[in-house]
Amino acid sequence: MTASTELVAPNLTAAEFKTKIIDFIKSRDFKAELLRQILSALPDDKLVLFEEYRADNTTNPISEDSYKWEREGGAYFALQLHIAEENFCLKRIEHLIQVKSHLTERGIAGFPRPVSSSTTSHEEAKITKENTMNAEFSSVDLTGFTPSRSLSNSVNSGDLSSVRISLFMEMNDKRLSTKEITQAIAWALSKYPTLFVTYEENAYSQKMVFDTAQWSKDYYHMQKVYASSNFSLERIRHMVAVREHVFTIAQDDARPTTLPNTQPQNAPKQSPQHQEQPSTGSTHRSEFKPENNVLNSLLLIGGVVAAIALVILAVIV
Repeated sequence: MTASTELVAPNLTAAEFKTKIIDFIKSRDFKAELLRQILSALPDDKLVLFEEYRADNTTNPISEDSYKWEREGGAYFALQLHIAEENFCLKRIEHLIQVKSHLTERGIAGFPRPVSSSTTSHEEAKITKENTMNAEFSSVDLTGFTPSRSLSNSVNSGDLSSVRISLFMEMNDKRLSTKEITQAIAWALSKYPTLFVTYEENAYSQKMVFDTAQWSKDYYHMQKVYASSNFSLERIRHMVAVREHVFTIAQDDARPTTLPNTQPQNAPKQSPQHQEQPSTGSTHRSEFKPENNVLNSLLLIGGVVAAIALVILAVIV
């Protein structure tokens, strides 16, 4: 079913909207990054559906103690999820996403880390590949680089999902050159060696297109949604290349630093005329717009991800 077909479905009630959001958080298929993208895309008339935060004798307060989250082995998450059904406030929803991110990264019971379905030998090959990636990034010159306040705060927060979202925000800033974006990624990776997950393709993270003639602003924002579900080095590198090609961004006087060549092994070979190269003022370029493009991207994708946009847009306020 396409996005356009989905949008003619009957409107959801506010109660159904709440249920869907809770279900998204419960689902293992919805990574913390994608959930945060969904929240960031909510328009003002949907934000009013959230209640005020409350904590009383029957509604437990949230806890910022990450050791407590881990000790209870998912029980804390389950309790807060139940409480969020009674106190459907943005603060609790954001907290649940933070807890989900933390437990997932640590492989706590019920929150397995994203892993490849490969055999042990393939797992060893994957580790070797990741070490090679890290080694290549370690060669990026960080002389004079100062991380933005947002990225620095995210790194200091200890929330890996927040770090990934901050990198998306960095890439959305057209004032940052490709070299500066590469430095930001390299710096974040130096702080979080587990920044990237294994590349995969599924309903939430569809394949990349290496024909530059098909790259556009909408394509870039679709890749952002895909990378929110599969934050792999290949996808981020691809986003940086597309960003350079379709947007008018700042340029460095010095020769730009390039990302390691890590095209997934199962990706089709590129012909010479379709290599990933920066554009030099082509007609494909356009300016970043200040508006949030996440919803438009979800609608363009179609299929299962478009259902997310349906939930966000088709609410009776």
